[in-house]
Amino acid sequence: MRGPQPDSFVLVSDRGPVTMSADGRQAQERPGSVTALLREGLQEGALPALWLAPTTNPADLRSADLNLIDLGMGRFVPVMQDPDVYDGYYNEFGARFAWPLLHGLFQSEHFTYRPELSTARDHNTEVQRAITSAVTSAAGSVRTPVIFHDYQFLAAPALLRGWSGPVGFFLHTPWVRTSPRDDPAGEVRSLLTGVLGADLIWFQSRRWAEEFLRTCEDLCSVQVHHRSGRIRHAWGTTWVRVLPVPLGARRLTRLAHADTTRQWQASLRHQVAGRRVICRVDRADPAKNLIRGFEAFEALLDQHPDLRSDVCFLACLVPSRTSVPEYARYLDQVQAVLDRTATKYPGSVMVHFGQDAHRAVAALTLYDVLLVNAVNDGMNLVAREGALLNAQAGVLVLSDRTGSADLLQRHCVRLRDPSDVGQTVSALYRALRMPEQEREHRAAGLAAATDIYSPGEWLTRQLTDLRRLAEGQEPESFWPPDA
Repeated sequence: MRGPQPDSFVLVSDRGPVTMSADGRQAQERPGSVTALLREGLQEGALPALWLAPTTNPADLRSADLNLIDLGMGRFVPVMQDPDVYDGYYNEFGARFAWPLLHGLFQSEHFTYRPELSTARDHNTEVQRAITSAVTSAAGSVRTPVIFHDYQFLAAPALLRGWSGPVGFFLHTPWVRTSPRDDPAGEVRSLLTGVLGADLIWFQSRRWAEEFLRTCEDLCSVQVHHRSGRIRHAWGTTWVRVLPVPLGARRLTRLAHADTTRQWQASLRHQVAGRRVICRVDRADPAKNLIRGFEAFEALLDQHPDLRSDVCFLACLVPSRTSVPEYARYLDQVQAVLDRTATKYPGSVMVHFGQDAHRAVAALTLYDVLLVNAVNDGMNLVAREGALLNAQAGVLVLSDRTGSADLLQRHCVRLRDPSDVGQTVSALYRALRMPEQEREHRAAGLAAATDIYSPGEWLTRQLTDLRRLAEGQEPESFWPPDA
């Protein structure tokens, strides 16, 4: 197998850029925000990567023969996995343990920590070993930079400790601090041991980076230097930096001007029938806090009868991980709240389920208020996408516990405790009553603050950081980031 070009790098994510049809003849782009961002970054930056990802689709093995260089993405190497092993790695260990852990959901009513993780842990380790073995066999040089993207590969960097090239890890999720009391089985300590195999870890937000450093201090025998963002441990040094993901404004602009999007705009305008629109666009994930948001809307109408004929809630929701019991149960709970509100206030709630980028973009152009009340969120691009797309001088109600709050909090209505329904009601009411001049001023500030750099520049910064480390210099990315 031919190795990558000398100035390229190895990129590892849970989903590759494409998946093949069953007959192996047609390649389709894989969905997912991280995957789309990486695709766009490679194409914009003209960065020919060797992209590796696990797959359970045998037809994907043929995608290795595709000339992805023509797409500006280098080569794709799918790493075949047994479906049962992948399920243990992704759903049991990832979605039922790592994801709720990182988002602080074990403190909620939606997830319960399950100590019987042995089989899922073994499956997770098997996938990590398969991926790192593929890295070492497919890369053309042991000095090639390697970048893992997202929480599925927290354990992988430690398996590359013999690699002489720089290893980076980008965590797209939050990191909620874990104390020794909350880690009796040492599972979090094990994840830390894995990710500290990286030379550099990037986070979306200063908050998450600092909580990670404190967790390392609490659970591991390491030396943390907070002022420089450096961790010294038995295996060497790991740097921590903050590098928020870009928006991908070009892709959004194309979507906004597409005929299908315009058709959805017309349809949605007809549905809302001239009323002011509170909007949300989200996955049906407990971390997104949908239930509290819909409860707050119901309470808003309870408390302010004058709004009942004037305001509606428009939601575009994507069911997520419905094969996982906690997610299926959560979706049922969301539907129960929606049904109750619709019965009490007919026509007040319009919800569209399913993945439809054109419909979502159309909704974001129309809102008067956008609600983003996530419990914890690594970034939350919807808050920034809405700021770019909205044509109504819409007001953003934004949870402080999102990475987007680092960039946007001066221009939004801040939601300091997203679990507090009363606080959410007050924030929504304030947004609806905001004078037009203030709305326009805030909307202009949101639009100016949201688009920080392009996906190509974002990926290039990661490579620059790693190459500086290889040359004995500090990484360039922010530490501490701008407040």
